[in-house]
Amino acid sequence: MQEDVAQEMSFEEFVEKGYLQEVNRRFFHPLGLALRVQLGHGKMRPQAVVLDCRRDPQGVVYAPATTEEHAEVRESKARFIDRELQERERVRKAAYGWGVQPLDVMTVIEEAELGN
Repeated sequence: MQEDVAQEMSFEEFVEKGYLQEVNRRFFHPLGLALRVQLGHGKMRPQAVVLDCRRDPQGVVYAPATTEEHAEVRESKARFIDRELQERERVRKAAYGWGVQPLDVMTVIEEAELGN
């Protein structure tokens, strides 16, 4: 990653675009964890907390959508993240030969960064 292109994303955007929903649904919830983002109001700063629910063998699930509109919002966010993943995977495969970085490649990159 080039440092000059890295920017901080607001927690508001992280939630509104569906990143929080999908990282929870696809990764954290099946492991019995949940990433919770608390948006700051007034003088309170936003923060993120990982909830540990691993004692529940079924993991965490979202409550059923309470309205058709709520269901449509969830689906829209999931489709947005699917499109983002597909496009980024295409670019990463073209550049590196993989979408998700293999563990052995991490070692090669770390050694190169350390000058070994």
